[in-house]
Amino acid sequence: MQLKYKKILLIILIFALTLRLIHLNDKAFGTDEKPSINNSRVLLNEGLSKVKDFGNPPGFYFLGGIILLANSVLLFKLVMVLLGLLTIFLTYYLVAKILDEKTAIITSFLLTINP
Repeated sequence: MQLKYKKILLIILIFALTLRLIHLNDKAFGTDEKPSINNSRVLLNEGLSKVKDFGNPPGFYFLGGIILLANSVLLFKLVMVLLGLLTIFLTYYLVAKILDEKTAIITSFLLTINP
């Protein structure tokens, strides 16, 4: 990875973090968070067979359930932010390996601003 692209990727990740943290605590539950929290609670209380909708892998709900043991929705949202940043980084890495670093930067930026 060239130094130039490392710097650009770092700027993209900081920008992505900023976009995801703005008003994080003020924001009401969205279409992603409420079902994820509900499925995590069901998984913790009743087991995997009772989870109705697997929009995500079961490990995601298990992780969410562990986070909910702390009884903090904000912590749950912060983990989602970190997983989003990890997705941007891994996308960059995979696209750079398959294609080239310039395309990887563009792809990472598009993923960053994707709502």
